[in-house]
Amino acid sequence: MKLAVLLFDDFETLDVYGPVEIFGRLTDLYTIRFFSLHGGLIKNRHGVTVLTEKLDDIGKDLGIFLIP
Repeated sequence: MKLAVLLFDDFETLDVYGPVEIFGRLTDLYTIRFFSLHGGLIKNRHGVTVLTEKLDDIGKDLGIFLIP
């Protein structure tokens, strides 16, 4: 099942990586992908950057959509 995580500038690290850590342990069940409105690098207030895909490319096979 595909898990999509929507990121935005200044996201809270724990809000994203808490759930991602849990789902990430179940690699046989979940595939995690990160998205943002325009794609590219998104940085939180602590300077953590994540390369995201464009939200328009999310596809129809989405199982869970996490908006932290």
